[in-house]
Formats: sequence, structure tokens, C-alpha cells
Amino acid sequence: MSATGTQRKDVYPGTSGVLLALQTAKRRLKGPMARCDQGYICDVCGEEVEDITESDLYLRYVLGEVPARDLMSAAERHLRCNPVTAQFIIDPAFDPVTVEGSFDKRLLDAEEVARLEQRTTRGWRRLQEVRSMGLSLAEYPLDDASLDDDLHSGADG
Repeated sequence: MSATGTQRKDVYPGTSGVLLALQTAKRRLKGPMARCDQGYICDVCGEEVEDITESDLYLRYVLGEVPARDLMSAAERHLRCNPVTAQFIIDPAFDPVTVEGSFDKRLLDAEEVARLEQRTTRGWRRLQEVRSMGLSLAEYPLDDASLDDDLHSGADG
């Protein structure tokens, strides 16, 4: 209930967000088209991610951070709605992103920043060209992309 006594549509008492997650998933999967054809719903701004060229999820797939089997179920957002990653894209065709606070790349080791800029920019450039290349989804990832066990093991350390 809101302060005015009306129940909000996005709040489900006692469900711990399960119904909201199901509603969001249903919204993403609506219609006969594949999600990659109709776009995904950004979990940050709520707008449709209309093309993979602006997709944080597909960038992570191209970089080898997300397996193909997770493309239909993983959270999606626009690249610009994930500024921590977007700040590492260095290309004249991509307006620079600056992050303030703990995740600001200016606070990181210069060698690590250079490595992340090179890798993320390569991935972003690949993402810009994959559709025009006529590649299958399995061919989208960079040649040197592989899932990093530390990133995907669930370990915190």
C-alpha cells in the first residue's frame, strides 16, 4: 500500500519479489518473436533494448562473460545503463561515460584500466559489426573470449 492507501502494481506483499520477477520475465518473453528480435527490457530504466548494438548482455556474451544458454534468462540493460562497464569503451562512435565513486576507473591501476579498455572496446566494436557479417550467434564472441572461472564460479574472492 502506498501512503495514499492504494496498492502499487509493482509491490507484492510477502512474495519477496518473486511475482515481480515473473511479471518482468513474462513482459520480456511476450509475442511470437525471439527476444533477440524484439528487444529486451532494460532492468535499470525499463525501456526496451531495441538492438544488440546497445546491449550490455550481448556485450558480455561477446566478451565471453555470459554463456549462450543464459541469453534468454539473464538480466538485460542498455550499455549506458551499466556505466561501470560502459566507461571502458573508448571509441569515437561511443560517447564517453564517467563513473563517480568506488567504481571510477580513474581509481584503478593504470595497467588494469588499459587492459579493460582494450578488451571492452574490442567487444563493443565486434558487437557493432556482427549483424552485418551474417554470423551465427555462436560466432559472435571474440576469438579469445572464454568464460573466466573466477567470474562465474560464484566465488566472492
